[in-house]
This record gives sequence, structure tokens and C-alpha cells, in this order.
Amino acid sequence: MLHDVDPFTGSPLLSMPMASIADVNDAYTAAHHAQSSWARTAPAQKAALLNNLARVIESRAAEITSWLVRESGSTRIKASFECHTTLKLVRECAAMPFQVEGRILTSHKPGEQSFVFREPLGVVGVISPWNFPLYLSMRSVVPAIALGNSVVLKPASDTAVTGGLLIAHLFEEAGFPAGVLNVIVGAGSEIGDAFVEHPTPSFISFTGSTDVGRNVGRIATGGKYIKRIALELGGNSPLVVLDDADIEIAAHAAVVGRFLHQGQICMSVNRVIVARSLYPEFAALVTERVSKLKMGDPDQADTVIGPVINQAQLDGLLRKVANAQSTGLKQLVGARPPVSYSHLTFSVTCRLTMSSPWKRPLAPSFLSLSPTMNSTRWPSPMRATMAFQARSSPRIWRAAWNSLAKLSPA
Repeated sequence: MLHDVDPFTGSPLLSMPMASIADVNDAYTAAHHAQSSWARTAPAQKAALLNNLARVIESRAAEITSWLVRESGSTRIKASFECHTTLKLVRECAAMPFQVEGRILTSHKPGEQSFVFREPLGVVGVISPWNFPLYLSMRSVVPAIALGNSVVLKPASDTAVTGGLLIAHLFEEAGFPAGVLNVIVGAGSEIGDAFVEHPTPSFISFTGSTDVGRNVGRIATGGKYIKRIALELGGNSPLVVLDDADIEIAAHAAVVGRFLHQGQICMSVNRVIVARSLYPEFAALVTERVSKLKMGDPDQADTVIGPVINQAQLDGLLRKVANAQSTGLKQLVGARPPVSYSHLTFSVTCRLTMSSPWKRPLAPSFLSLSPTMNSTRWPSPMRATMAFQARSSPRIWRAAWNSLAKLSPA
């Protein structure tokens, strides 16, 4: 059984049976039967249904946002942003049915021409993560369906509703034919391999950890049925602050880049490399900003730091903090909060000497920010590297983070 809970309060949201391999077969069979007629559907009709989907999302935005807060631990600001971004995605995809183009190629034989037609792949399998469950599911599902494919979606078990079941209801309300979208909720350890190696899907889209993604890629490309794959895996995102940086912008970017959605983002800043001359001021500015971040109930409009998704994530973060402290790092801000918020904590630790696998380090000192927040009850690879220089820092920062900066008052 799946027991879906609120990661902040531990309150149950729903319980449901977990899918079996037989259920995986049924889902792919339904998708296969629906795909050919959906592919033949006129572009104008596909576009109309996608526009219906956008209207349904817009009309139910408050409900969707509430579910994102309760199930994924998103702060209300982040949840609203995710819902709005998903709406924009659907509206953009509504134009895709009219954008399918072929080509006419010259043949080497006189009097003949070669024609290239772009056709749907067929059935697409999507495995989505829990950090931005609505958007990262829809980002793979909606374009595939817009271009005539049918989809089987397996959301992360921690966000079975916002990553899957809620999406199925939205498509149903919008009027899509049965079988075009199929959602299956199950443990990756039980049905994950069968989901990927099944003979029906010709394309597998996976967003998640590097270790799991490596296994998905191995099965999809090295098994009996060779498939196309799209893998977006874990990030490795340094933020470099050079000696001619705008220190205020750099400090703000460090805090937003680390604490947005409790750091649970593939492009989240996982270390900050700072020029020695700026280090004392930079550390002080970051410490000041972090100390002002409100943590607690993610449903409160001014909360910036909510819970992380589950106990396993909390345990991993606590181990990282303990390891940092054991090596002599100095804690600048943060500790375990009052008992009423015993499921939340954060820390900023500072390493005063360079320790790096690089033979030639980029800078003589760096600051690493480590948020550790969670509920004690239950719970293309993207890289973002931002260098801050006097001439280019505003441009570079805006390119990756400007749309997200408003999510933090730091």
C-alpha cells in the first residue's frame, strides 16, 4: 500500500494499492490501443483539447497549488510559481499540432524525389520526480501528446497525486480520449525495470537521480527492445564569486540558489567558491540573509523554507552536516529550531581552507551552504554554473535565476 502524507505535518493524504507488473501491462495496452486513433485526430482538435486543458488548470489553480503545498512540501510561493509555469507550458504546447513539418529531398535518381514525414513515435513512457512534480511530469507528457503520442506516466511515490493522479483528472476534465494518458503509481523497486523494458513504449523520458537514470539508460538501450531515451539527472552546480563581483547580488543569488524549495532542485547551488578578498563580507551577507528566512508551515504566504520530502532525505542531509562538522567546519548560522518545529532545521557551514579534488583549485576559499529541513514523521542533465563579474554578473544571474529570485526575500 502507498500511504501518501503531508511532509510538514505527517497527516495522511490518501492510501492506495501499489501497481503491479500486470498493471504496467494493462496501462501500456490501453495506451497502445488509443494511440493510432489519437495520431489521426486533426491538429485543430488536438489544439482545442490542449487549450481546454489550459483552461481547466487555470480554473483549478487554487486547488492545484494547495495540493502541491500539502503533498510536496512546496511553499505557497513556489507552488504558485510551479502551477503558473505549467499553465504557460500547456498554452505553448497547444500550438505544436500545427508545427509538424516534413521535407522534400532531392533524389540521386533522375525524375524522383524523396519525402520525409514526421510521425508520432507511438507510446511514450514517462518517469517523473517529486521536487517539481506537476511541472516536470507535464513537461514530458504534454508535448508527447500534442504530437500524437499516447503516454504512460509513473510519478514518484512521494507525489503520486501532484505528479500523476491529479494530472489524469485534469486531462479527463479537459475531454481527452480514454487511453491517451495513463497513470500508474508503484514503487520503482517493484515495477521500474518492467516499466522501462516493456516492449510497447518506443521512448522513455526519465527525470531523477543520476544512479537511477544510469540504470534506466542501461535497460532502455541495452535490453531486448532498444528505445530512445531522454534523461535529466542530478546537477552539480557551483556558484563562483570572483573578486570584481557585485557582492550584494552574489550573496542574494547564493541564498536563493541554495534555499529555493529547500535546495531540492537539480540546479540548486551546492557549493560557493569565493575569492579570498571578498570572503569575509560575502559570508557575513549570506549569514544575515539566511538568518532572516522564515521557516515553518509551507502554507503560510511568507514562509520561505518548508520541509523536505521524506525521512530518507532528512537523514541524508543530517549525515552531510555531521560530516562537515566532524572535519572542523564552523557553523555560521542555524541550529535545531524550537520543539514546535522539530521537523525543520538548517545550517550554513564555512570551510576556511580549500579542500578540492582539482589539482589546481579555482579559489583559495569557499563557502558551502547546507540546508537540512524535513518532517520527522514521514516524509538533458542540467548544470548551472554562475560566475559573477562586474561586467557580466547581472546577465548571468538573470539567465538562470531571475524568474526565481522573487521566491526569496533574502
